[in-house]
Amino acid sequence: MAEVNISSNYEPNINRRQPSNTNFLLSTGFRFVLQRTPSLTYFCQSCNLPDFSFGQIEQPSRFIPVKHPGRGYDYGDLQIGFLVDEDMTNYLEIYNWMRSIGNVEDHGDYLEKTTDHFSDASITILNSAMKPNLTVNFKNIFPKSLSGIDFNSTADDTEPIIVSATFAYTSFEVEKLS
Repeated sequence: MAEVNISSNYEPNINRRQPSNTNFLLSTGFRFVLQRTPSLTYFCQSCNLPDFSFGQIEQPSRFIPVKHPGRGYDYGDLQIGFLVDEDMTNYLEIYNWMRSIGNVEDHGDYLEKTTDHFSDASITILNSAMKPNLTVNFKNIFPKSLSGIDFNSTADDTEPIIVSATFAYTSFEVEKLS
């Protein structure tokens, strides 16, 4: 009977179990860039890496449904929060972009091509030394919603106004930077 050498596959090697990088991802280490709204980058306070899911198909069976991989990906919405400058430039960039996509008041305002309704965006993720590490590139992004602005004359402290915007897009890809 031939002897099978399994020690190379099952040999306990502590070096294989230890990650090469033990630094944590920091929630403050990012930079968001949206090509169509240049004044937004400086004022961006928060953004998310949207959820990503893969569909499934259930095959009926006599006992329990059997699950199989589906036929497509589902991308969640990209949400950002940004400070509004006193001229409301960054707010109006998104507001006017949304109006140009779906203007229902005057059809003569449709001067843009439909390809101008989209833009590209990216999130640069920084490492623990605050150097660019990864970039997430979003394709064909467009705004879905823009939150309102609440003014309040009874506030005790003057706090800047933060607005949120929600974007849809075709897809995103994560790229490792060297």
